[in-house]
Amino acid sequence: MDDSRQKPVRWQRMQVTNPLLLEPVSVIATRGIAYVDGGNRLQTLNLYLPVTQNNLKLIGMSASSLPPPAAEQRGPGYQVHIHGGGMARPAPFR
Repeated sequence: MDDSRQKPVRWQRMQVTNPLLLEPVSVIATRGIAYVDGGNRLQTLNLYLPVTQNNLKLIGMSASSLPPPAAEQRGPGYQVHIHGGGMARPAPFR
């Protein structure tokens, strides 16, 4: 299936959960950005930004570029999750 006609992705506020975290983490995120022309859903990436005054302004906007890190920000500016799509059948998470 050709996903080259994807709708534009937008920034949104989300809660990220993980079994290793005690509580969900609030982030500004955009999901499903294709990194291959004509690729499929496994050839996409997600971007996660910390919640800052600067990043809150992005909500609802098209995710066409990365914002510069804010002066008040501590820690990493971005986290990128790249969906590999290289495994035929992924091993179960343990």
